[in-house]
Amino acid sequence: MFTKNSGKRLGYIALMVIIFMWYSANVFAVEASDSKIATPITLLKAQLENNADVEVLMSSNQLQQQLFQIAQQLNNSKPDNFTKEQRLSLASILGRYEEVISIVDDQQLPLKVVHYKLHAQANQAVSDTKDKTVAERVNSLLKNLMKTLNDEAFYKVSHTLSWSLPMGIDYMAYLFRHYQNETYLSHHDAINLIHNFQLYKVYERVLPTSESIIRAEQSRRFVIENDVLVKTQDGNTLSAIVVRKRGDDIKRPTAFQFTIYANEKWNTQTAIHAAAHGYVGVMGFTRGKYLSPDEIVPWEHDGKDATAIIDWIAKQPWSDGRVVMYGGSYLGFSQWAATKYMHPALKAIAPFVAANPAMGLPMENNIFITPNYQWAFHVTNNKTMDQSVYSDGRHWKNTFNELFESGRAFRDIDKIEGTPNPWFQKWLNHPEYDEYYQAMLPFGDDYKKINIPVLNITGYFDGASITALDFLRRHYRANPNADHTLLIG
Repeated sequence: MFTKNSGKRLGYIALMVIIFMWYSANVFAVEASDSKIATPITLLKAQLENNADVEVLMSSNQLQQQLFQIAQQLNNSKPDNFTKEQRLSLASILGRYEEVISIVDDQQLPLKVVHYKLHAQANQAVSDTKDKTVAERVNSLLKNLMKTLNDEAFYKVSHTLSWSLPMGIDYMAYLFRHYQNETYLSHHDAINLIHNFQLYKVYERVLPTSESIIRAEQSRRFVIENDVLVKTQDGNTLSAIVVRKRGDDIKRPTAFQFTIYANEKWNTQTAIHAAAHGYVGVMGFTRGKYLSPDEIVPWEHDGKDATAIIDWIAKQPWSDGRVVMYGGSYLGFSQWAATKYMHPALKAIAPFVAANPAMGLPMENNIFITPNYQWAFHVTNNKTMDQSVYSDGRHWKNTFNELFESGRAFRDIDKIEGTPNPWFQKWLNHPEYDEYYQAMLPFGDDYKKINIPVLNITGYFDGASITALDFLRRHYRANPNADHTLLIG
């Protein structure tokens, strides 16, 4: 029954609810405001016209101090929500080296973050004794580490220490410009800034010392021939890197990659990985790349040229006559291109997220698209890779926006951007799966000859799943008994 006192109680409860709602709204508003972290003033005021400006900012003591203060704020919030690598960066920038070492040792793959441990141990030792510099301590620590590693572990360490400082500056330029427009940073953005800044700073201290040690250890363990030239039947010259286990006289099978992405340090690492697993590691390069004196030609000759290197491999005294190919993206394409000719020494392929210029980039389902428009410049501007092409994200975004807003023909994209792109123009002339593409890859009855094991790997998240499924369908259509396994991860 409703009574006078009941009404008072209900009124009191209602008043308390209103007070609580007012209090909660204000407290939560404060907490929401507090969750934002002020962007470093040094970053907000910095001029970032080019990478030289970025390097100056990276060396700024003021920015370092401001990021240190942000790191303290983040550490007082909820660091358990951060990834292990983010917690590594946080502990590292705060100078908590025991914690860094503990986090590294607790990793499932500690050698992937060995640079943090080397940096922490070196700083810790210098702080304790002050008898050597950090660089000298890194040198000593790394030399001692080398003595404990088998070939596979050595590969993992050297792979971790093959990081590129110039590419790191490219990424920091992108990150700084992005956050420079924000007065406040969310916790997510703040830890992202801390992580990438400190990752660069750690590598900046470790890499100059480690590079010479890694090279010396590579030479001690492996025979590395990075200047191999192979002549093709049509008179062209291809470049290759060959890595063999030093002191090994046994004829070995060869693990072979054929790529347009020429980078001696990275490619040598890949070949070393193969040699560490009992193969001869061979990296071959698209016509015109690395030491090849010929004109750079993407896509068009890779099948014949990869087959020429397979033929050369099979005749070498260190070869047992068996070659397997592996690799992803463009390197997946080059494997399928090689199967068009099916050299008898080719025993298996393992392409993952294999590219196909007629079905992925620059064209998907007969529609040309702008993602990776810059790729032609990236791979043809020089004998290695023009890393500067992708560094100015604003430039390319503005180009694509201008193309869209202008209503001009898609073919005018290079006129809008200002740099002629003859390769892209050539691809525009082939909007269907015509003879141009058919000459690059197996087509029709070519698939009947592919009677070797194929491990075809893609992922649901990757645009290359279109090409992976197309290769699968074409193979089984021509060869119902094909030994072709598709793995979608």
